[in-house]
Amino acid sequence: MDQDWDSTLIEGLRARATGGSAEAEELLVAIHGLLLRYCGGDEESAQTALVKVLTLLPTFEPKHSGSLERWVKNIARNIRKKQRREQQKRQYESVELQGWGTSPSEALLRRERVSRLESAIANLDPSLARALRHRFEGRSAKELAEIEGIALKTAYWRMETATRLVRERICAGCKTPPCGMS
Repeated sequence: MDQDWDSTLIEGLRARATGGSAEAEELLVAIHGLLLRYCGGDEESAQTALVKVLTLLPTFEPKHSGSLERWVKNIARNIRKKQRREQQKRQYESVELQGWGTSPSEALLRRERVSRLESAIANLDPSLARALRHRFEGRSAKELAEIEGIALKTAYWRMETATRLVRERICAGCKTPPCGMS
């Protein structure tokens, strides 16, 4: 984040929150400390979560004591999960780009494997194909259940079944399973 933007944001918050009192400043520091802890010490995640907390704070309605801390913890946890998924996706894409073809025969084998994978996915039931796509994107069964409007157990079943069927179709007739699938 830009330093000027940060300082402007903090000054604005200090001025808005109870007239710039020391209590508001202490609360801001305490919330940042919680976020930093809940984000595993990752400063970027903590800052992103802090901005989200401060943005959503006017809509927060405490139901009982400890609600604010749980609410802050859930926001931090969700931000951290999202950033981990994005990081894993970048690492996967990086590995994928690095591994493309040191020789023409390796490139041909990779193209054949990709073709078998695409064919196996194309032959899946659409609901299973969507479940597999969610799994490839690093999403959880819970997210799939919410998006599809299905039970959590059904989402788990679809992800596992799709993975098993694709594995079976790719490995059918192979002497050695491709890509380490066994």
